[in-house]
Amino acid sequence: ISSEIDQILLKAEANDEMFKYLLWEMLIHYERSNVMGFDAVFVHLAENYLNKNDRAPWMNTAVKKNIIERAQTLSPLLLNKKAPQMVLMDTNNKAVSLHHINAKYTIIFFWDTDCGHCKKETPKLKDFYQNYKDSLNIEVYGVCIDTSMKRWKDYIIKQKLNWINVNGYLSYTRDFHDLYDIFSSPVMYLLDEDKKIIAKRILTDQIKSFILRKEGILKNENYEKSP
Repeated sequence: ISSEIDQILLKAEANDEMFKYLLWEMLIHYERSNVMGFDAVFVHLAENYLNKNDRAPWMNTAVKKNIIERAQTLSPLLLNKKAPQMVLMDTNNKAVSLHHINAKYTIIFFWDTDCGHCKKETPKLKDFYQNYKDSLNIEVYGVCIDTSMKRWKDYIIKQKLNWINVNGYLSYTRDFHDLYDIFSSPVMYLLDEDKKIIAKRILTDQIKSFILRKEGILKNENYEKSP
């Protein structure tokens, strides 16, 4: 898609207004797309038309800066890139490295004790994890984004969450908000055994079918990101 857009924009350069319209519309469309992976097109446009080569001198400086910064945030989170490292503290104050998890599939689960959607999603993920963790070699790296240590630990005990439980605010690495573009919950990333991102911002039902499809248990399906 990026290659074809480059060809379209190259032809559109013959008319300044057409070039402005197409570049702006494509930036908006691919930054907001619900199709997983299309954010790579937005990053491509921002990097090649606004950052490395400023081909939009007509664009408001503040707007351009925001677009470039947004692309810089998303760039490390594109599909097939190695997930940013997190080293967070667990409930026993032990540092747990995301990259050192030995599993074929790792699910990063950002959640909050007060989040209504998280309360609905957590039991689904727990059920999936318990049923498939051994047969498919799955691990969950559950990152709580609640600042209350008591609420966090009480919820884990009450819900009997026996995956890797860590707290986002007890960190040896950069702020998880910036690292993983987390400003709501729940959010999930699916990593392969090399900790490369193979799916993101989809929830348990989609992750389950994604893994089962990848394992050859289900036929191909189409995926959209979770709201």
